[in-house]
Amino acid sequence: MPYVPGFAHDVFVSYAHGPKPLAGFRGMRSDFISKWTQSLVDDLSSQLDVFLGTKDQKRRVSIWMDPALDGNSPLSKSINSKIKQSALFLVVMSDFYLDSP
Repeated sequence: MPYVPGFAHDVFVSYAHGPKPLAGFRGMRSDFISKWTQSLVDDLSSQLDVFLGTKDQKRRVSIWMDPALDGNSPLSKSINSKIKQSALFLVVMSDFYLDSP
């Protein structure tokens, strides 16, 4: 259950993946933007829980993002639905985001 009543998620995070990992760097992700965005979401979630004083797991802030999605894909019906069910739409702006379809 999200913190904001009437929504499935409090925050929907939209971002574009960075460049694909370089050949020869097996096991290492060079996608700085994805890692940075995941850190942002983790920190934002923790800080909002402290700020809002939410200890109850059912009232914690719900932040939706999917790092497993293929980067820079067109908007699907499923993703569009998640956006509409979110109280806040947060864009992590980058050149990759601006260049995505």
